[in-house]
Amino acid sequence: MKRWGRRYICSGASVTVKAYPDLEVAAANLTFTIAEGTLISPVFGPNLAVSELRELLGPTLAALNQSGIPYSSYFARYYTFLDAYSAMNPLEPVTDGNMGAYLLPRDLVTCETNASALTDLLDTLVTGTGIVTGGVSLNVARGQDITQAVANSVNPAWRTAIHYFAFGPPYNRTSLSANVDAWNLITNVYGPGLDALVPGGMSSYLNEANPIDPDWKQVFYGDNYNRLLDIKDRYDPNSILYGLTVVGATVGKCTRTGSFAKSRTRIRRGCHGTKK
Repeated sequence: MKRWGRRYICSGASVTVKAYPDLEVAAANLTFTIAEGTLISPVFGPNLAVSELRELLGPTLAALNQSGIPYSSYFARYYTFLDAYSAMNPLEPVTDGNMGAYLLPRDLVTCETNASALTDLLDTLVTGTGIVTGGVSLNVARGQDITQAVANSVNPAWRTAIHYFAFGPPYNRTSLSANVDAWNLITNVYGPGLDALVPGGMSSYLNEANPIDPDWKQVFYGDNYNRLLDIKDRYDPNSILYGLTVVGATVGKCTRTGSFAKSRTRIRRGCHGTKK
């Protein structure tokens, strides 16, 4: 990106942030141990008092007490969200896991039958497999009518999601074959098991998901894919803007080595061009 481009983007972001007033934020950390341990952190409550956030987490703490599960918790109040974020999110290394991920729809949790099936599958997923899980609970609808179509490119699954769920074994720095095996499990075993819980299949956030998901068009873009492809074909008919999982990725593309890749499969395996 050119120097002026960066400047304008930063200026635009700064103006946007300043257009919203700062709010006081209550934040919490909750850590308890079941098997290898569970960490719920951070929990943010914009414009909430610490007492209100503590009340919201009350049922979870009561369940832990009733089950005799030891835990530690921490609550604090901050004057701005930036203060809360900085305090509750210590610097971490770049994620180095083999990862798949899905957006879990709300009715997968609110319906007792669905919740039971999800719990059983998660128990199988993490028991004796070395799989690490994590995620973010969310509610982007916030009381809005989500039954009406919205004219934007956002995957509609975001509007009904209750949790972004990531899973996978750690990255093996000394064994390529171990990582290949891990991706095969994510793609052909664990992923399909989760996908089967939702009629029509799961959706995901494409920046943190399985890049070789065989149903990537539907998983990443939902019903918007064909319309997005029409727009891309109109403004970028030669696929200059290209990526492995972007709209139109099935179109043949010349790689950095000079070879022509006609499918995502060849791109994944690597194409070897003739050196000049």
